[in-house]
Amino acid sequence: MNQIHGSATIKVNGENKICDVAAKLKIGGTVNDVEMVGHKAHRSERTIASEVEVQIPMTAETDLIKEQTTVDVEIQFQSDTGAVYVVPSAAQTGELETGNLVTLTFMGDPAKKA
Repeated sequence: MNQIHGSATIKVNGENKICDVAAKLKIGGTVNDVEMVGHKAHRSERTIASEVEVQIPMTAETDLIKEQTTVDVEIQFQSDTGAVYVVPSAAQTGELETGNLVTLTFMGDPAKKA
């Protein structure tokens, strides 16, 4: 799926925790798969998770272990075009990529337009 660029606000226990103005969103939801069997195309549907990528500054106070194990967050995403999406019940997935910035990738239920 295509990524949507915009700003993301991540809420943990109802409190705004992370804000990133250069975030990326893959909305998830129902996608179509097409497979050719002989000369005929067969379509099937499947549901995939949404994905939000944000970056935070790496500082002495950044707890990488805590960031890597973050679960049950709500993400509000505003695209560059002004559309607002909500990703409920998201969790940080995979190993963190670090440098001057730490890349966090959250996956959750398919995004809903707010």
